[in-house]
Amino acid sequence: MLSQQVKVENLLESASKKVAPRSSDLYRVGPQFSQTNHHQQIYCHSTGMDVLPSLHARIDRGFEVGDEGTWIGYKRNYFTLVASFSLDGFEFQRFLQNRFYTYEKSKTSGEHKVDISYFAIRLVAKCSDDEVNISLVQHTPKRDKGPQFPPPIYPAVPGDLPDHGTVKVSSNKRNTTKLDNLNKIFYFDRGEYYRNTNLVKDDSILKSYPSDMVPRVARFERIQFTSSIRMRTTSANNRFFTLHVELLGIVEDEDSHIQPILLSSIESPPLVIRGRSPSNYHKDKTSGYRAMDDISSQHLQQMGPP
Repeated sequence: MLSQQVKVENLLESASKKVAPRSSDLYRVGPQFSQTNHHQQIYCHSTGMDVLPSLHARIDRGFEVGDEGTWIGYKRNYFTLVASFSLDGFEFQRFLQNRFYTYEKSKTSGEHKVDISYFAIRLVAKCSDDEVNISLVQHTPKRDKGPQFPPPIYPAVPGDLPDHGTVKVSSNKRNTTKLDNLNKIFYFDRGEYYRNTNLVKDDSILKSYPSDMVPRVARFERIQFTSSIRMRTTSANNRFFTLHVELLGIVEDEDSHIQPILLSSIESPPLVIRGRSPSNYHKDKTSGYRAMDDISSQHLQQMGPP
């Protein structure tokens, strides 16, 4: 009898560690992002008129609403986010036929005009407590235990976000033909465009992008937070994280060094990142929550009578 009791306790401990939702269950649309905030003005070279960008982003995996309406994620789970941008009044062909500039503040010469070599999209995390540093890491498809790196900064041209189903399907595609079709959604082929048009390259921002395959949509996959919120102190109850999608203008500084200028951004609503599995949180429960009584009953039934 004692032996059976020990086995039950071991099973309970094991089950409590494995009740997090499976990755396939985590493909659900997350919280909406804010309206675009503008930090630096953009201008069109040919007209001198200001250009208004809009950022678009969607979380497709890794977050859900708890019982109390809080958006919740788990540190050990991946999340997926897609992002794109558009320029008001610039449909895609007009964008390709123009160049853009902004103004940069310099320590020596004040504010001066700088050409935007290309646009890029960056994903960062912030904490409501300024004293807490939080960052993101991206894993390889095989989740290797090797070096971990921050999410890449994606050079990008304007594009439309694909729907949630397309993002979910794209994460598991291995068929070459299907991958090629998906790449047409997520990427713009500069080389093919040059071959099919008579575009004057010097008049186009395309010239400065670092490669021929330019993302229309920045895809941030297999991303994890490096920290969670420990709810053991009163101050932690008011602490939350936010995700920020940033539109960057990549420029050359006075020393011909490449550097980013923050042009615009959007942010998520407050997010709670938990460090343990769902069954450890009895308040504000999520779909992975399983009461210990349920776990105990299930395993006792599996074991049969003593």
